[in-house]
Amino acid sequence: MVGSYKRKSSLQYWEEVAMQRAIDAVNKGKMGWLRAAKTFNVPHATLCRRAKNENKFFNGVNKELGRFNPTFDEALEHEHVNYLKLLETRLLGLTCIEV
Repeated sequence: MVGSYKRKSSLQYWEEVAMQRAIDAVNKGKMGWLRAAKTFNVPHATLCRRAKNENKFFNGVNKELGRFNPTFDEALEHEHVNYLKLLETRLLGLTCIEV
């Protein structure tokens, strides 16, 4: 039996091709932000963010997801993790607050 799933959300209900066409239209000066968003049926804020290339992606060490920046670099973080694991093997595990 095949279920009939109906989408309950309108989040990202636009197509990537339409977004790219809207970005091209804005960058070439054919349309403004609002007109391109309405013409290609894409969200205005997303169009602005993508056209300005302000999307935040995960870049490995440079974690730019969210508003918080990493405190330690990746090597120091691994060193801390290994030390905490060593303490745990010696039955000296620390709580989250102590860490």
